[in-house]
Amino acid sequence: MYSKISMALDNEPDLYDSLTNQVQNVRDLGRSWGLDDDQIDECVQKALMVDEKPKISRRLRRGCLCCFLVLFCFMGGMSLFFTTVTLHKATRLFVTKHTQSIAYPLMRGIRLLTLPISRTFDLRGWHEMECLVPNPLSAVGPPDCYPCQDVHNIIIFNEPVRKFTERYYNFGIPFVAKDPDRKLVHFEDLKDLYLANTATLEYNAKSLECTNSYVDSIDDILHKDRTSQDIIEANIGVKWRIIKAGSMRLIRTLSAKPYFIPHKGEVAAEMFVFIDAPASEAHLMPQTYFGNSWLTQASGSREVTLTPLPSCLQNCTEVSVVLQPKDILFYSGFFWQLKTFPFGDDISIQFLGSFF
Repeated sequence: MYSKISMALDNEPDLYDSLTNQVQNVRDLGRSWGLDDDQIDECVQKALMVDEKPKISRRLRRGCLCCFLVLFCFMGGMSLFFTTVTLHKATRLFVTKHTQSIAYPLMRGIRLLTLPISRTFDLRGWHEMECLVPNPLSAVGPPDCYPCQDVHNIIIFNEPVRKFTERYYNFGIPFVAKDPDRKLVHFEDLKDLYLANTATLEYNAKSLECTNSYVDSIDDILHKDRTSQDIIEANIGVKWRIIKAGSMRLIRTLSAKPYFIPHKGEVAAEMFVFIDAPASEAHLMPQTYFGNSWLTQASGSREVTLTPLPSCLQNCTEVSVVLQPKDILFYSGFFWQLKTFPFGDDISIQFLGSFF
């Protein structure tokens, strides 16, 4: 320590002598207090220590700044390029013309690069998803609640529904259509379909919610040894979501879309199957993909309550109906939230879908 001080002060002998004398005085004072030389050295070292924050080297700072500038210029250039291509027709046509030949090889190359990822992770569900990344800034404004403000009960049609498009399509007026030609679907029918097509339906096997925490898959419900009596005794309630195209086709063999849907209507690639024991808990129905929704009572009975959405509570009132086998409830998810309650002594099987 003293040698470093000496090297730094070679050109200033007077200052060096003064500092030496002061250090010696400090040592003499320490000895008068009963300290030995090691303790005095430790005190001097602690007194000379200075807390310094670690300094970032100039080279590292320049490197970070360069990386930031490169990234900023790249993002700015890409934004300018895509804006120009989007808004300027001549540029868009030019870019499209000269990139057609490389579009397929580029996409094929990306696909080959992602093969190791798809082998490691199960990404099959992404093919069926309408939206991979939701936009947090996208917000749908409150609906105009005038269509449902005059609804005080649910209309029941014993005959075929007429003028559906003009009177009910995209409106908030719910009704129940009785379809005597629709076949009943019991628990055993659903189980037989699953067991005969397990390979097709297994992807959706875990897309369910159940009131029994021990149920992890639809296979636990539709197992070959499971009986309807088991469901009744356990008071089980199940919501099973179907999204894969092949699975949808199979489910529709049991419960086809309602007859009143227009031929040009687009049915969502999503359906829900509900299996509820007579004493199962009441539960809310999920929000469907499209606003126009239908709920088919395939077997058993269930009481359904339609509650206006919060934005329509001041305009509309709550209504309810008991769905019997072969009943089809039509409603609009833009205005109503459904909740079902147990009713009757049989297992309730329901199918929920939507269309546009």
